Amino acid sequence: MPERRRMNLRPGLLGSLVALVTTSAVTVWGWVRIPPETRFPVHLSGDADRFGAKPEALLTLPLVMLGLCAIFAVMPLLAHHRHQPRLYNGAWIGVLAILTVLHAVNVFNAVTGPAASA
Repeated sequence: MPERRRMNLRPGLLGSLVALVTTSAVTVWGWVRIPPETRFPVHLSGDADRFGAKPEALLTLPLVMLGLCAIFAVMPLLAHHRHQPRLYNGAWIGVLAILTVLHAVNVFNAVTGPAASA
């Protein structure tokens, strides 16, 4: 019977740490600069069709990312096939990188956009 090798999760875990620390820093930066009464577009279908309060807008994506980190970390332990660890870690880090950039752009626009100066 062939020996089962464990997949190296270190790159994905390190990428998760970087993404979560960066996202947390951006969230804190935005939190202290955005007034509490600010409403954010939280659902778009062409135009914004739903707006949310500051906590919903600033905390939802970081919490989703935290959940994704947990799923990505646990999934290889449950799966029987580990043929593409580099692809898996690349997808893991890539998904978190995209979400980190998306969150940073949203927070930056909320802080510096036209609504922030009005």
